Amino acid sequence: MCIRDRATTYPLTDFVARSRTALTIASDRVQAKYGMPCGLALGQLRQIEATASRYEHLPTPTVTVLQFLE
Repeated sequence: MCIRDRATTYPLTDFVARSRTALTIASDRVQAKYGMPCGLALGQLRQIEATASRYEHLPTPTVTVLQFLE
């Protein structure tokens, strides 16, 4: 499920699904440790989903990873 590979292109739906899985896992880990979900991870997911919704009407929308910040 790695989405860190620079210059990798994903179909939009695949990128959103991978992001949703990874960010949900991250938020769940924070909740398990601190008793509340990770607002940053969930906020990032909302931003990805909102941005993706603007492009899903295209015939073959893709996302290219330019940089991964840790």
